[in-house]
Amino acid sequence: MAQTRIVSKLLAPAVLSAITAFACFGGTSQSWESLPKAVQKTILANGGKAGNVDKESELVDGKAVYEASVKGEDWIVKDLQITEDGKLIATKTDDNSDAASERTARGVALLKDVKFSHPTQITNPYLPLSLLKQDILEGTEGGKKVRVERTAKPDLHKTFKIGDQNVEAAA
Repeated sequence: MAQTRIVSKLLAPAVLSAITAFACFGGTSQSWESLPKAVQKTILANGGKAGNVDKESELVDGKAVYEASVKGEDWIVKDLQITEDGKLIATKTDDNSDAASERTARGVALLKDVKFSHPTQITNPYLPLSLLKQDILEGTEGGKKVRVERTAKPDLHKTFKIGDQNVEAAA
């Protein structure tokens, strides 16, 4: 019992420090409905859409700062920094490493609950790849006749690791 109290007294400051550090690192997610109307208007005027926005821990001229990610016409993601009165104070572009890590995090989140069972046993009658040894596709493209012959390689499989699962795929 005494050891538990000692451990909790030692761990409590460490846990609080970690939480504080994490909170300072990023903003607090805000729902679209809770944003000031001026912030919503600035986001929409700069190509953004209704969605979650982060409220940063910093203040600029005594005003709360919000950060919203928007995707431009060039498909580049930009972070808008906006004060609570709707003034756009900065536009930052994610560098490639940020964008790559964000894509990886989204992929991991999407595949979190996915379980792959027998991925080489495809039973969809409209995509009979597991039964198919050879097929011939004929048609026209650009006014010219086209013929494509595909032959499956015999028993070639490749194993990928996704999360903690090994996934076997037909090659």
